[in-house]
Amino acid sequence: MTPVSDSTFHRDMENITQTTNPFNTPFSGTSRQSLHPETELNLSDTSNIRIPELIKTAKFIDGLKHANLESSGMSFDDISRLRTPGKDTNSELRDPQFIMVLESFLGCVNASEETYETFRKAYLRRHPDQSFLSHDQVKRRLSSFSGVTPIYQDMCLNSCIGFTGPYSSLDACPKCASPRFYQDTQRPQKQFMTIPIGPIIQALYSSPTVSQEMHYLEKRLAENLAYATNNGGKIRVYDDTACGSNLLMAHASGKFHREDVALQISLDGAKLFEHKDSDCWMWVWIIHNLSPDIRYKKSFVIPGGFVPGPNHPKDIDSFLYPSLYHLSALQREGLQVWDASQNWFLNSILFLAFATADGPGSATMSGLVGHSGREGCRLKCSIPGRHREADPHYYPVLNKPNNYNVSNSLHDDISLDDLRRFRENTTSDYYRKLELLLASRHKSNYEENRLATGLVKQTIFSGLSHTLGIPKIFVMDIMHLVNLNDPDLLLGLWRQTIQCYAPDSKTSWDWGVLKNAVLWKAHGATVEKSIPFIPSTFGRVLRNPAKKLNSGYKAWEFQLYIFGLGPTLFRHILPRHYWLNYCKLVSGVRLLQQYSITGEELKKGAKLLNEFVTEFEELYYQRLPSRLHFVRHSIHLLTHIGPETVRAGPLACYSQWTLETAIGNLGNEIRNERDPYANLMQRGLIRAQLNVLKAFVPEITSLPQDYLPEGSRDIGNDYILLQPCEESTTSISEVDQAAILRYWATKMEWPCSSHWNGQIARWARLQLPNKQQARSQWGEGRQIRNLRRTSCVEVTQPGGSTTIVDVVYYFHLRFGNNNDVGTDAQVTLALVQPFSEPDATVLSESSHAVYICDQLERREVLDVKRIVSLVSMFPEFTVAAGGAIGMTGKYSLLRHPHIGYPNIEPDDWTHVD
Repeated sequence: MTPVSDSTFHRDMENITQTTNPFNTPFSGTSRQSLHPETELNLSDTSNIRIPELIKTAKFIDGLKHANLESSGMSFDDISRLRTPGKDTNSELRDPQFIMVLESFLGCVNASEETYETFRKAYLRRHPDQSFLSHDQVKRRLSSFSGVTPIYQDMCLNSCIGFTGPYSSLDACPKCASPRFYQDTQRPQKQFMTIPIGPIIQALYSSPTVSQEMHYLEKRLAENLAYATNNGGKIRVYDDTACGSNLLMAHASGKFHREDVALQISLDGAKLFEHKDSDCWMWVWIIHNLSPDIRYKKSFVIPGGFVPGPNHPKDIDSFLYPSLYHLSALQREGLQVWDASQNWFLNSILFLAFATADGPGSATMSGLVGHSGREGCRLKCSIPGRHREADPHYYPVLNKPNNYNVSNSLHDDISLDDLRRFRENTTSDYYRKLELLLASRHKSNYEENRLATGLVKQTIFSGLSHTLGIPKIFVMDIMHLVNLNDPDLLLGLWRQTIQCYAPDSKTSWDWGVLKNAVLWKAHGATVEKSIPFIPSTFGRVLRNPAKKLNSGYKAWEFQLYIFGLGPTLFRHILPRHYWLNYCKLVSGVRLLQQYSITGEELKKGAKLLNEFVTEFEELYYQRLPSRLHFVRHSIHLLTHIGPETVRAGPLACYSQWTLETAIGNLGNEIRNERDPYANLMQRGLIRAQLNVLKAFVPEITSLPQDYLPEGSRDIGNDYILLQPCEESTTSISEVDQAAILRYWATKMEWPCSSHWNGQIARWARLQLPNKQQARSQWGEGRQIRNLRRTSCVEVTQPGGSTTIVDVVYYFHLRFGNNNDVGTDAQVTLALVQPFSEPDATVLSESSHAVYICDQLERREVLDVKRIVSLVSMFPEFTVAAGGAIGMTGKYSLLRHPHIGYPNIEPDDWTHVD
């Protein structure tokens, strides 16, 4: 196994130390010329292209390169407003009556229009002398005040294409021949909607509060650049996209300026109703100038466009084109914004840093061949695939099969060092291959070149002048990779549902233990029995995989199942060597999907995933040509996670979780099932407009930042005690009293007192700084309904280590005599029942994926401010060959998979893959 060295992860940063720090310069204040592309290849020139698909894409690119606002679909007034932003907002936004109407509208946004009108009429009956805008009037005011006006474009009735770019003059769909207009009219049969991003960026900068947040990225880039310059290109900790080498080098070289805006466009599809065929597609803008604490929240995730279903788009470029055209026009002339925090105008370039989608969507956006091609890596590394005789599907297999003589697949074994070389010079290699593809003279020549290059076409994103570069902007999506693709493969192997090709036989698959229906059913029951021990704040209820795996099992469920419960529940089921290999996957993913990753964690996580990949081939594929299909791209892409973290920052910072949440939030607002697509577009438009108004009137967003629930008590450092609590002190058991007195004795500065009567007032819940709410045994025991256990927490120990405890209750106590101790001696404590240290052997052999321990009988007391997070401690179950379920009496630790991420868990939605 090739070791993972420091140079492997930090050499991408070396060039930073040779450049000038651009942060010492003032804002440019003037427009800038477009960036020079990485190649002299003219991707908009159609004179020498012979393939229709390539000609069509070249025309899209040419349109983007010559984009202007006058041709973007915006009205004259909207363009004028965009080019001449004002310093002040409309005074009506400060009118208390209008704010009251706006708050009413916002309160009814998830209800029907009739609900708002009912409240409006009731208010006017009570206050007939006052005005109260109708629902339609509020919507018009939203459009006027926000400056956010949608752009509608015609589309194919069957959702094949949008009539944009080279399709704009057509009267019928070139894919299905469906007419564009109703018969004998110029009225389109169907339209899709685009929401321009320019007015929203202007509004965020014009807000006195949000404009300060828009400077987060420039500060973090300056800090990271200075640190990297003084530390050989290394980064202190990878905790945001501002740590990525590509963005840092773009800043250091002057391609990305202080006043520029780093954008991410994220595309995906979904079903509006779980049991209906109602697919639609949408994309959102994510603004990386904002800190991670707020950029993923509903108020700052900006809907960018909607494509109505129910059919899948056949040419996604034609639907993205209006959004990219608007973006390109602003890149060409710059976006004038009034920066309220700095009290000056500046000229900003909207810089596209990331373009993300699920696997198939990413291939469509980037122009790659997809996962079945010989060079099918979604990140365009040049690793060649292998295929079976007479099977055109290639797989990224490292080891050459035995007794194998298939053309285009006879390359030698690929080592980890080879993988690193395949990742180098990606940009130059991409353009060299693209030039070959564009030179295709006829269809068969095009197909040969497509196989040789791994490319289907140019990407429409090549028409943008300010990006991180092609193909660098197309980053990996960790959500689909580890929560859908890899679980599908592993469970397919263990359940033996994956295809078997002769001469291979499933009787030789010793890993296929879950083929046994009785064992699979019993295993599913252990998952179900674990559910009450998983805190409700960990997301949606996990369902029994034996019953629901084929019924829309969600990505978040796979997250909790495969990367949470799995290592413990499979420990007594999978053969040992397969379980050890699986644990390396789990531990590596847990480390590298964190919000904040240290350099040591990065190296450790990448090493574990590299070992998993090489061992996976040895254990399952075993150099058999009939098993090539075991090694999917979801296996190969695991080797990219470490390097991608260095290149672009932690993968969770640009994953599809944000879009999934936005889709869920908007879908929950749909109230009209007769035309859900039109309703969804309107909800998205209102969301964008409200986000602008919320920036100017932050008090309408939600509860004030300092709001505390009734009866709660702020004890400092963002720790808050929550009801219920005892109104008066009551006696506690002698065991609890003894634990408190032992703790009392350790506090030498607090004189021991004989005045304490053994009584306290208990509290049920504690809100932590990360906004999790930890309950207690006492609080949960007071509930009539069954609760998911939320009383186990992780606490810090002296020296920085952590341990796990189960909170019995929270309480206040003042130590010492009232005569000689002031009120500052009152402290908030937790009586807890600790768990033992983990089984060191299991912890080590599982690569730290399984933390098994005992719950101790003793009671202890600790300061509540040592509590850092809520955790799950679920029982360790065993399953016998005959299906009998047992318990070892021990407990296993499950941490929240994404602790620290705002707005990360998706709503209850069906995902389209």
